[in-house]
Amino acid sequence: AGADDEQQIRDVIAAETKTLNDRDLAALIGVRCAADVQMLQTQFTSQTFAAEIDTLLGADGRWEVVVGEVRVDAGAGKAEAEAEVTSTPVGSSTVVSRSLTDTTTLRKESGGWKLCISSSRVR
Repeated sequence: AGADDEQQIRDVIAAETKTLNDRDLAALIGVRCAADVQMLQTQFTSQTFAAEIDTLLGADGRWEVVVGEVRVDAGAGKAEAEAEVTSTPVGSSTVVSRSLTDTTTLRKESGGWKLCISSSRVR
């Protein structure tokens, strides 16, 4: 685990932010771990997913995300990582009033890093 892993993790978090801002459930599924995908497919259709984000951020709203420290733990035959992520809502009609900083868990699945929100610890 080295700089390559860290860059891949930063890239996948950026990709996830874009999927949220594009209200694109199919693309979001591509950057999430298997457990998350199951949860998302149970909870949302592409229409209800877009509506959920519009409800949170407003129709013109989007997230701006800054990735802080990334820690990779490649021990015990499984690769996991944690990234400190600060999300700030941008838009005129956002319901979320402030930045949120939390620790996002990522797992390496099928050779690529995936965000695993279902197993993340929210502070």
